Amino acid sequence: MPHVFVRPSAVDALRRRLLPTFEALGRGAPPGSEAAALSRAGLAWARGAPATLSSAPRLQGEGDDLQARLGVLQAPRGRPTRTRTGEVLGIPSMGELRDFVGAQKYQLQQLADVEGCPAWASADPQGYGAWAAEMHDAKAELLAAITFAESSYSLIPESLMNATPNNVGTAMIIGVASPWDRLKAAAHPFGDLARRFIAAGFCPWPDMSGMPQPKAPDVDLKAFLWTDAAAKKIEKVAEAVASTGSGVVIGIGLALAFFVAVKIAK
Repeated sequence: MPHVFVRPSAVDALRRRLLPTFEALGRGAPPGSEAAALSRAGLAWARGAPATLSSAPRLQGEGDDLQARLGVLQAPRGRPTRTRTGEVLGIPSMGELRDFVGAQKYQLQQLADVEGCPAWASADPQGYGAWAAEMHDAKAELLAAITFAESSYSLIPESLMNATPNNVGTAMIIGVASPWDRLKAAAHPFGDLARRFIAAGFCPWPDMSGMPQPKAPDVDLKAFLWTDAAAKKIEKVAEAVASTGSGVVIGIGLALAFFVAVKIAK
């Protein structure tokens, strides 16, 4: 993805951050080694003339390439290419992004069985309608974020998936979030949507227990599960209330609808 506009100050800040890494890489590196060559290239890039409006896009692209090369150099040797290597310079890799996309796709598929809740729609059309409208908008944004993420790693070779930062092509561009950050932001509203659906108490929320998990020990996509611990607690409360009579449950739904209506009015 070409860099349309990049702040020169952001490029210079990246150079200052990576300069010590390239200096350390060159110390003790055998002459003619991959580490020595990368150190020379990185130092030349980091110590170059300050970035300008015209040179910043090119320099950012060079910086992206150097970061990817660093990730490859730091990757463990002699392991299968599908083994996770974790973050690259503190940034989630394209491999992690692909796992994150898989988790979100799975959860969207599971929603097919709960989006239509006739019992809630009949008892509390206003509350259900507000929830359904927000769910529709949230799904549209999440699908767009998934498409953006997939386009980001679709051309990355499999051997480099776990060694390439997910923000290659978007780093430092004003107004453009990395694929990881955009996907995380798009998934965020579903936590509240899940809690409200469970609290209404009319239909069960899907189990989600089959969500695909990455193999790397440093990443746990359960952190992005919409039905988090708070939602589970609400589910237990809803079950307890439901056992006292359906009228009480409907009362919860009406109260929730009133709360949503007030929020929308504001």
